[in-house]
Parts: sequence; structure tokens; C-alpha cells
Amino acid sequence: MKLLILISLLIPFNLFAQNASIDIELADKSIESSLAFIEEDIDRFRTRSEKLHEISALYCAGDISAQEVREALISTYRSWVRLDMYQFGPIEHLSAALSVNFWPDKKSFVRRHITQFDAVDDAQKSDPSYVRTLSAAVQGLPAAIYLWEMDKCPELEAVSGNVALYGQEIHDEWFKADGWADLMKNYGEGNPVYTNAKEVLVEIYSAADFGLQRAAMRLEQPMGSFHNPLPNRAEAADLGISLELVHEQITAITALLERSFNFQLAENELDRIRAISIATLEKLGAITEPLDVAVAAPNQRIPVENAIKSIKATQLEFSNIIGTQLGLNAGFSPADGD
Repeated sequence: MKLLILISLLIPFNLFAQNASIDIELADKSIESSLAFIEEDIDRFRTRSEKLHEISALYCAGDISAQEVREALISTYRSWVRLDMYQFGPIEHLSAALSVNFWPDKKSFVRRHITQFDAVDDAQKSDPSYVRTLSAAVQGLPAAIYLWEMDKCPELEAVSGNVALYGQEIHDEWFKADGWADLMKNYGEGNPVYTNAKEVLVEIYSAADFGLQRAAMRLEQPMGSFHNPLPNRAEAADLGISLELVHEQITAITALLERSFNFQLAENELDRIRAISIATLEKLGAITEPLDVAVAAPNQRIPVENAIKSIKATQLEFSNIIGTQLGLNAGFSPADGD
């Protein structure tokens, strides 16, 4: 399986010039622009996760409505999905991808492990640091959604607090002095990760490429087969935002590529990237029912399949535009294993 994944990553790039020259001045501008974009998204998640924790505490105190918690959960989830492609560096080292968003949950671990809270008193139940000692399945947003649905306080407050802690930690590990952003900016001799500018650009492009794999996966997981759809695997279906998350992710990927490579690509190539993205989002918009409903309805499965195909075609088109022009190889994603 790992060999097949590797082949799928490399096929679009196998004709690229390995020694394609990189204009260092333009590369530095690209890296700076990329990091500014990444910081905006990381700061958005940090801010929204903090707000979710505040809202959860107010709800548990009886001061606000459940609807306000729902809105905060949606806002935080949407900000997280924009970070989903950066599964390297701090998010990898903190194991944040799985802890913040335990999905796909094929064996209902979130609901099965939420009982771990039952063994402790209310003081621990409301403590975000205690959440870190529990299964990753109950540390993040899927658990917070379930706790909100079940009206379980103070557990909701603790889990949302843990998500907020991750928001702060991810931000700090990226943007503190000598953090990951500095590693990417200060590539070269003595850098333990990036020895040249091209390696940094490969990391950025590989993140976008992986993000498109994840976007397709968000639709594929609940599809199952015609006779055995798996609607329970639709992400955040209880909030009704499964399709919104795919839309958010594709939008973020497109914006990252525009911000990262606008110094190297011609305007017509940037226009092509935008047009391809818009066409894919239109395919997504053709799914007229919530994803968990659509995959179980024979007449709605075709639009879902069309959207999956469009995302995969987008992945190939982006590789042709950016990879061919820049001579980049898609790097390995940590999520694919060694």
C-alpha cells in the first residue's frame, strides 16, 4: 500500500528536471509570502479555538445557549481544516493532527472512549491538562461535538480547552524565535531540515498536494460502495458541515499556491489555477444534499463521485502547472508513513 501511495505521488512529477534552477531572490519572496499566509491561518485557528473554550465555559455556567456553542464549533472546525495540509513540523511533532481531529473514526472510538471521563471527579473533568492523558479520540473537535450534543459539562469545557492549548502550541512552535518558520526562512548549511530553497518550496507544494488528497478523502470515506454506503463516516455530519469543510480546504489550498508561487508563475498560469479551483468547487456545489444523506441516495452518489474525480484532476493539473514550471518533485507527506 505504501508503495502505491508513493507511486501516486511521484507519477505526475517523473518528467521534471531534477536540477531545475531556482531563482533565489524569487524563492525567498515565495517563502516569505507562504509563511505570512500560514501564519494568518494558524492565528485564525488559535483565536477561534480560544473563543470556543470561552463559549464552552459560558455555556457550562448556564450563561449562553447551545446554539452559540454550535456556531463556535463550526467556526473552529473550519479554521482547523485549513491547517490540515500542514502535517509536518509542529503539527507532526505535537501529534496535533489526530488529537485535534480524530477522523476518520472508523470504529467509533470517540463515543467508545468518552467514558474515560467517568472515572474522575468534576475538577479533573474540567481540566484541559487531564484531557492530554486520555485517548487521542477524546481530545479534539469530534469529541467536543459529541459532548455538546450530549450536554456533558464540564467535559466539554475541558476538551475545548485542550483544543485551545493546541492552537497556542502550534502557533508558538511555528513562530517563536528559532521556530519552524525560521527553519524555513534560514535554509542552507547547518539547517537540520532544509539545505536549500528548493527543499522549502517542495515542502510547501507537497503540503498543498497532500491537502487535495485529504479533500478527496473527505468525500471518499462516507461513499463506501453502492450497496454499502458509510454515511456515519461523513466528517462533522452532526454539525451539517461535511461539504463546507471540503470547500474550505480547497479554497485554502488554492490561496496557498497563489500566495506561494505568484512570483514564479505567469499571470495566465495563476488564472488557470483559479479557474481549475472554481470548476472543482462548482462540482462540489452540485451535491445538493448533506454528504451523509447524499452518499446513501442513489441519485446523489453521482455528483459526489464527480466531485471526487474533479479534485483528483485538480491535483494533476496543479502538478502540471507548478511542478513543470518550477522543476519540483512532490515530497513525502508524514501522513503516508516511512
